[in-house]
Amino acid sequence: MSNQLAFATLTYVLQRQLNRVVAADVSGATATAVRPDGGDGSLPGVGVNVFLLQANPTGELGNPDLPTRSSGRELVGRPTAVYELIYLLTFHGTESRLEPQRVQASALRYLHSEPCLSKKTIRDQITAALAGDANHWLKGSNLADQVSTVKITPYKLSLEDLSKIWSVFFQTNYILTSTFRATYVLLDTEDAGQASLPVRGRSPFAIPFSDTVIEAVEPNRIEFSASANVTLRGQALIGAQKRYLVDDLEATLQPNASAEAVTIRIPAGSRAGVKRIRVVEQSPLGAGHRGTESNVVPLLLLPSVQTITYLADPSVKKDHTIRVVPRVTVGIGQRAALLLNRTTPPAAGKPWSYALAVRPRNAEADPLIFAARDVEPGTYLYRLRVDDLDSELTVDTSNPDPMQQPYDGPTVVVP
Repeated sequence: MSNQLAFATLTYVLQRQLNRVVAADVSGATATAVRPDGGDGSLPGVGVNVFLLQANPTGELGNPDLPTRSSGRELVGRPTAVYELIYLLTFHGTESRLEPQRVQASALRYLHSEPCLSKKTIRDQITAALAGDANHWLKGSNLADQVSTVKITPYKLSLEDLSKIWSVFFQTNYILTSTFRATYVLLDTEDAGQASLPVRGRSPFAIPFSDTVIEAVEPNRIEFSASANVTLRGQALIGAQKRYLVDDLEATLQPNASAEAVTIRIPAGSRAGVKRIRVVEQSPLGAGHRGTESNVVPLLLLPSVQTITYLADPSVKKDHTIRVVPRVTVGIGQRAALLLNRTTPPAAGKPWSYALAVRPRNAEADPLIFAARDVEPGTYLYRLRVDDLDSELTVDTSNPDPMQQPYDGPTVVVP
């Protein structure tokens, strides 16, 4: 692999090699490496100019550096980028003596006969540069050490492409041009990766695809309580290595389980909301290896209220609050509200219902405190809402007509 000096090193070596060749074939010819318009240096009176036109990322070598990071974002290998370099060679001299064409033929003949820049060639040029200047910018270049050699091949451009290229060089006339492609330059970082210990032995296992399928969860919505159970129905649900997860908490398997139906208890600490239920099976390779998983089914875990208390300070109306202790965990970041609906008509101009916002808490174990300073006295049906899921109301079933069965609880009295 190569470091940040790779592109410049390749241009330098090409220029030095072509300088040697064209000087031997055409009297007075030299090779330079400046802009084709001479904007940053002198072009040769007779000779060839080497200009890096473009560096293109290429996928022709695939992705040799994947994966470079683990699931925890730790670096496990050096990231490697693969580039091809497009070079513009321009040829200069007196047209009446056909010097540009003679230099072009000399350079093209050499590049055809030496299509690879060997590691020795690159290393020799770096050594020669450092011999003349110990602090030469080539110091530290490791292009000669990359795995693959750099190949130089003709790169054909259409007349339209050439005209577009030369149009970007302001007030510069066209000069006899050839283009070449250098492949490949492999760039990597100097970051140290991680090294694994040698494999001491092999234990082959045949791990089949998971045949566990959850077809339904009954009920699919439930209020949380210490004894809240749900039944999973499907295929291959039972097994010695199978665990039942509600989100990332493990549920307890209840008795009388079968391959087609298992009952699990919702784990303590579950938060209200939409839960992901799945069955996971440990890999036979042991801990640290990913096992198989079933499909995921949703469960609506409704919030429920353990106690509700109206707290009032007779002297300070604004400090009236309603304190709610939920049975289910309500996370600090979850949205919570207390919904109140009157059971009897309100006074004229007063609202039938209220939606009270929860005050900020310091910990999940803290009770939910709702400001109630504007709530008119009366009896209210209440619901605890957490992330758009409401606790359930009870219904008076004394009337056999379902359409005539009103909600009758739970209630809270605001004095």
